[in-house]
Order: sequence, then structure tokens, then C-alpha cells
Amino acid sequence: NDAFAPYISFEDWRREDHVDDDIFSNGCGNIRKMDRFKRDHADPDALNTYFLDCISFGFFGIGVFPWAFDEKDKRHGVMNDYRTIDSSTQCRGGCQGDTAVHEWGHGFGLFHTFQSLASSQCDCTWGDLVEDTPPENGPHFFGDADGCASRNTCVEPNDEPDPIHNYMDYSDDVCLSEFTTGQFERMLYMLAVYKPDMISQSLDDAEATSCILGSFHDDSADQCQACPEGTYQDEPGQTSCKACPDGSDEITIEGWNQGQGPLRTDVKRCYHVDTMFCLESLVGDGFCNSQNNNEECLYDGGDCCEQCCENVVG
Repeated sequence: NDAFAPYISFEDWRREDHVDDDIFSNGCGNIRKMDRFKRDHADPDALNTYFLDCISFGFFGIGVFPWAFDEKDKRHGVMNDYRTIDSSTQCRGGCQGDTAVHEWGHGFGLFHTFQSLASSQCDCTWGDLVEDTPPENGPHFFGDADGCASRNTCVEPNDEPDPIHNYMDYSDDVCLSEFTTGQFERMLYMLAVYKPDMISQSLDDAEATSCILGSFHDDSADQCQACPEGTYQDEPGQTSCKACPDGSDEITIEGWNQGQGPLRTDVKRCYHVDTMFCLESLVGDGFCNSQNNNEECLYDGGDCCEQCCENVVG
């Protein structure tokens, strides 16, 4: 709750223990196997969070974006290495559970601060679709008393240092401390659009001023509703939605240099966005399957383009 406060809070939780050595040891490396486990055990009305061995496959966690599947699909959720909660050796300065925060950032619609359009390396053309997080030419790995020092790898409008303290970078937990206001706006927007049932208590408020981004107050129903397809709302407390610009569904966003200005919260609703992940070869499972071989990566990592894959499966 501390990381997502004051805009998002979690009121109820429960722990379930499942003894499955195969899933614990291999679930992070075999998405199809993990999906079968999710179908048997996931709660479609919960934020399912799994702890298993991911570090053996070269990464700390995996998250599913909210638009990847229908809201009630059990494949939603995040996986974290069990050592990311409390380990003095896996993270410099000690693991504090921020991998789960990072992965649920993805689960609520955030990209990495170093998101890239390049298939072979990171670059400065992209960013994360959020105006107040400057783009970053590659992730900031690790961190300690010295490793959290400021750096600046990109020159962009209103040039700013890299957001190495942001939960959506790859810094160690000791460096991580913040989401920006724009990231919270994007998460609220994505929750309204893609998770309306999950946040129904927030939407079912009779006061128009309580409607969050991505929603509007429907006077006939006396409640907030998610904006319909072809519209968006990037301001809270509104009584209608804005129409997407004419022809926006045929425009592909290609980063800061396209002339669109800072990328906005409405970009996913009105524009086509080609996204790649500049480290897919480090964390992919080696298969071009339907779960992670798309023009948008559905997972944090994975083999997102044909040239990154050696094996093709159905």
C-alpha cells in the first residue's frame, strides 16, 4: 500500500500455499505451463501474485499487462522470485519486495522507464507513455550507497536525469522510492478501462467529482462508467468522454520524435503503439508462442519479435 498510496490501495488479501515442485522450479521459464496452473488456481477477482523460482531463469519477476486478456481471464497476475521479498544477497542493499511493486506497475498498465522501439538495443526515442518520466537509454541495474547516484543517458525536451528511483526502472530496491503523478494517472486510467469490475466501488459513486481518469459520470445510471471504445478521458471528475482524434486509429506512435509531443494517457485508447523490450534475449523462454509473440509484449520480457526467436510453436 505504501508504494501505491495515495491513489491506489488494497484492502483485503489472503495467502494460499500450493505444493507443486514443477511449477515452483519451472513456472517462470514456461509460460504455457504456468498458464495451466493459473487456470486451476487463480481467482479472477483478485490480484493474483505468485512466488516461485524466477532467478534461475535470469529475472526477478514477470507481469501481465491489463489489456492482454479479458478482465476475468485467469492468466492475469504477476510472478515474483520468492527471494525478492526478503533477501540480503539477491539485491544490493537487500530485497524489500519492490519487484512485486514493479510487476504490478505492469499489471496496472505501466511500461518500463527505459521502454524502447529498438529490437536489438535500448534507445532514447521512446519512454513509457508518461509525460513526467524522462526517457532512459537502458535500465539502471543494481544499486548501493554509490550506485543510486544520478545519471543522464538521454537528451530530450526539458532534459532531466534518468528516473533511477522510479519503481519501473531496474534499480535495486534500495534505490526505488516513487511513482510519478503521471504514472498514477495512467494506472487509474488503465484500471478504469480494463478493470472496471475490480474497481467498481470507485466507479459506483454518485458524485461526478469522484469519477477517475478513463471514466465519466453517467447521469442516467447515477454512477461513473468507463469510457467506451473510440473515446478517452484524461481528466477526473468529468460528465462525458472525449472523442479520439480523427484517424488516430491509423497512426502508430513511434516515440518522442514523432511530433506528437509528450505521450499521453490516452495513447493506448486512440493510437496504435508498437512496443518492444530491449532485453528480450535475456529473459525470453525461446519460443514464439501466442502469449509473448505479439506486436505488443504481453509479459515483462519474452521473445517479442520473430528475429528474437529460434523456435516457433503453435
